[in-house]
Amino acid sequence: MITRLRLLTFLSVTLGFILVTNSAKTHQATSFGYCMSDPGSSPVYFSNIIDFGTTGLIDANPVQNEFVEYLRGRFENKTNGPFGAQCPASAYTMQQGIAARRDYEKC
Repeated sequence: MITRLRLLTFLSVTLGFILVTNSAKTHQATSFGYCMSDPGSSPVYFSNIIDFGTTGLIDANPVQNEFVEYLRGRFENKTNGPFGAQCPASAYTMQQGIAARRDYEKC
C-alpha cells in the first residue's frame, strides 16, 4: 500500500513538473515591435507596441500594409519613399519594444 502511494506521488510530481516547464517555455516565445511611417516623410507616425505572437522570421508585410492604409484613411498621409511603413519586430519583451521605439523617436 505504501509503495503504491509513493509511486503515485512520484508520478504526480513528475507529470506536474513536465506540464509546468512546457507551458512556461511556450509562453515566453514571442516578439514585440512597432510600426512607423516612412522616415523620409514628415511627420513620422508611430504605432503602439505590437505583440507579433511568434519568434524567428516574421513576415510583417500584412501589418505594414494595414498600418499604411490606416495612415492614409485617418491622416491622408502620403509617403515619399518606396515603403509606406516599417514594422521592426526585434524585441523579446514589451519593455525592449518601448525602449526601441523611444530611441527612434528621439532621432
